[in-house]
Amino acid sequence: MSDALAFGVIKLGTLEVAIEAQALEQVINWPTRLQPHPLQGGALLGMFSLRGKALPLIELRSLLGEHDASRHDPLEMVAIVNHQGRRLGIAVSGVSDVMKVEARNLCRLGGEGTAVALLPELVMLEHERMIYRLDLDALSGLPQVLTAHSGDVAH
Repeated sequence: MSDALAFGVIKLGTLEVAIEAQALEQVINWPTRLQPHPLQGGALLGMFSLRGKALPLIELRSLLGEHDASRHDPLEMVAIVNHQGRRLGIAVSGVSDVMKVEARNLCRLGGEGTAVALLPELVMLEHERMIYRLDLDALSGLPQVLTAHSGDVAH
Protein backbone atom coordinates (compact mmCIF):
# COMPACT_ATOMS: atom_id res chain seq x y z
CA MET A 1 0.00 0.00 0.00
CA SER A 2 1.32 3.42 -0.98
CA ASP A 3 1.92 6.17 1.56
CA ALA A 4 1.46 8.85 -1.12
CA LEU A 5 -0.24 12.10 -0.21
CA ALA A 6 -2.20 14.14 -2.78
CA PHE A 7 -1.54 17.88 -3.09
CA GLY A 8 -2.56 20.83 -5.21
CA VAL A 9 0.39 23.15 -5.78
CA ILE A 10 -0.26 26.88 -5.85
CA LYS A 11 2.13 29.63 -6.84
CA LEU A 12 2.91 32.72 -4.82
CA GLY A 13 5.17 34.42 -7.33
CA THR A 14 8.17 32.09 -7.61
CA LEU A 15 7.33 30.22 -4.39
CA GLU A 16 5.44 26.93 -4.81
CA VAL A 17 3.22 25.81 -1.93
CA ALA A 18 1.50 22.42 -1.60
CA ILE A 19 -2.00 22.26 -0.13
CA GLU A 20 -3.68 18.96 0.76
CA ALA A 21 -5.81 18.08 -2.26
CA GLN A 22 -8.94 17.28 -0.22
CA ALA A 23 -8.80 20.79 1.32
CA LEU A 24 -8.31 22.64 -1.98
CA GLU A 25 -11.85 23.10 -3.30
CA GLN A 26 -11.13 25.20 -6.37
CA VAL A 27 -9.15 28.09 -7.80
CA ILE A 28 -11.12 31.07 -9.11
CA ASN A 29 -10.35 34.38 -10.81
CA TRP A 30 -9.83 37.43 -8.61
CA PRO A 31 -13.17 38.63 -7.15
CA THR A 32 -14.80 41.58 -8.91
CA ARG A 33 -15.51 43.18 -5.55
CA LEU A 34 -13.50 43.02 -2.34
CA GLN A 35 -15.34 44.33 0.71
CA PRO A 36 -13.26 45.92 3.49
CA HIS A 37 -13.36 44.28 6.94
CA PRO A 38 -12.72 46.01 10.31
CA LEU A 39 -9.84 43.61 11.02
CA GLN A 40 -8.36 44.24 7.57
CA GLY A 41 -4.64 44.79 7.43
CA GLY A 42 -1.68 42.47 7.41
CA ALA A 43 -2.84 39.17 5.95
CA LEU A 44 -6.56 39.96 5.62
CA LEU A 45 -7.28 41.67 2.29
CA GLY A 46 -11.04 41.79 2.86
CA MET A 47 -14.17 39.77 2.20
CA PHE A 48 -15.64 38.59 -1.11
CA SER A 49 -18.74 36.77 -2.25
CA LEU A 50 -18.61 33.27 -3.74
CA ARG A 51 -21.97 32.02 -4.97
CA GLY A 52 -23.73 34.47 -2.67
CA LYS A 53 -21.79 33.59 0.51
CA ALA A 54 -19.04 35.64 2.17
CA LEU A 55 -15.45 34.38 2.40
CA PRO A 56 -12.33 36.09 3.79
CA LEU A 57 -9.39 36.62 1.43
CA ILE A 58 -5.87 36.44 2.86
CA GLU A 59 -2.44 37.27 1.50
CA LEU A 60 -0.23 34.37 2.59
CA ARG A 61 3.04 36.11 1.63
CA SER A 62 2.57 38.72 4.37
CA LEU A 63 2.31 35.91 6.95
CA LEU A 64 5.60 34.54 5.64
CA GLY A 65 7.37 37.84 6.28
CA GLU A 66 7.24 39.25 2.74
CA HIS A 67 5.78 42.73 3.16
CA ASP A 68 7.00 44.56 0.04
CA ALA A 69 4.20 43.78 -2.42
CA SER A 70 5.74 45.98 -5.12
CA ARG A 71 8.51 43.46 -5.77
CA HIS A 72 6.14 40.51 -6.22
CA ASP A 73 4.31 39.01 -9.14
CA PRO A 74 0.66 40.06 -9.06
CA LEU A 75 -1.80 37.77 -7.33
CA GLU A 76 -4.61 37.29 -9.83
CA MET A 77 -6.42 34.22 -8.55
CA VAL A 78 -7.90 32.87 -5.32
CA ALA A 79 -7.47 29.33 -3.99
CA ILE A 80 -10.58 28.31 -2.02
CA VAL A 81 -9.56 26.15 0.93
CA ASN A 82 -11.83 24.18 3.27
CA HIS A 83 -10.00 22.80 6.29
CA GLN A 84 -12.09 21.03 8.94
CA GLY A 85 -15.19 23.01 8.01
CA ARG A 86 -13.40 26.37 7.98
CA ARG A 87 -13.19 28.08 4.57
CA LEU A 88 -11.12 30.95 3.26
CA GLY A 89 -9.60 32.29 0.08
CA ILE A 90 -5.84 32.54 -0.39
CA ALA A 91 -4.54 35.05 -2.94
CA VAL A 92 -2.32 33.19 -5.46
CA SER A 93 -0.59 33.93 -8.74
CA GLY A 94 -1.59 30.55 -10.21
CA VAL A 95 -1.65 26.79 -9.94
CA SER A 96 1.40 24.83 -11.02
CA ASP A 97 0.57 21.20 -10.32
CA VAL A 98 -1.59 18.48 -8.82
CA MET A 99 0.54 15.61 -7.56
CA LYS A 100 0.98 12.67 -5.27
CA VAL A 101 4.01 12.76 -3.01
CA GLU A 102 5.54 9.81 -1.20
CA ALA A 103 6.10 10.45 2.53
CA ARG A 104 9.81 9.71 2.07
CA ASN A 105 10.05 12.81 -0.17
CA LEU A 106 8.97 15.14 2.66
CA CYS A 107 11.75 16.93 4.53
CA ARG A 108 10.81 18.27 8.00
CA LEU A 109 12.14 21.77 8.65
CA GLY A 110 13.17 23.15 12.05
CA GLY A 111 13.17 26.61 13.57
CA GLU A 112 10.80 29.07 15.13
CA GLY A 113 8.36 31.68 13.95
CA THR A 114 5.21 31.92 11.89
CA ALA A 115 6.85 31.09 8.54
CA VAL A 116 8.28 27.82 9.90
CA ALA A 117 4.95 26.91 11.54
CA LEU A 118 3.08 27.56 8.28
CA LEU A 119 5.60 25.76 6.04
CA PRO A 120 6.99 22.97 8.26
CA GLU A 121 7.96 20.58 5.45
CA LEU A 122 9.59 20.70 2.08
CA VAL A 123 8.68 18.36 -0.76
CA MET A 124 11.84 17.24 -2.56
CA LEU A 125 11.32 16.32 -6.20
CA GLU A 126 13.50 15.47 -9.19
CA HIS A 127 15.73 18.14 -10.73
CA GLU A 128 16.05 19.89 -7.33
CA ARG A 129 12.45 21.19 -7.42
CA MET A 130 11.35 22.10 -3.90
CA ILE A 131 7.77 22.80 -2.82
CA TYR A 132 6.77 23.90 0.67
CA ARG A 133 3.83 22.14 2.36
CA LEU A 134 1.30 24.52 3.92
CA ASP A 135 0.16 23.45 7.40
CA LEU A 136 -3.55 24.24 7.37
CA ASP A 137 -3.89 23.67 11.14
CA ALA A 138 -1.24 26.33 11.77
CA LEU A 139 -2.81 28.70 9.22
CA SER A 140 -6.36 28.45 10.57
CA GLY A 141 -5.04 28.75 14.14
CA LEU A 142 -3.45 32.17 13.60
CA PRO A 143 -5.46 34.96 15.26
CA GLN A 144 -5.08 37.24 12.21
CA VAL A 145 -6.55 34.62 9.83
CA LEU A 146 -10.31 34.92 9.51
CA THR A 147 -12.30 31.90 8.28
CA ALA A 148 -15.95 31.23 7.43
CA HIS A 149 -17.63 28.09 8.73
CA SER A 150 -18.58 25.83 5.84
CA GLY A 151 -22.14 25.57 7.15
CA ASP A 152 -22.43 29.29 6.41
CA VAL A 153 -21.44 28.94 2.75
CA ALA A 154 -22.88 27.13 -0.26
CA HIS A 155 -21.09 24.00 -1.41
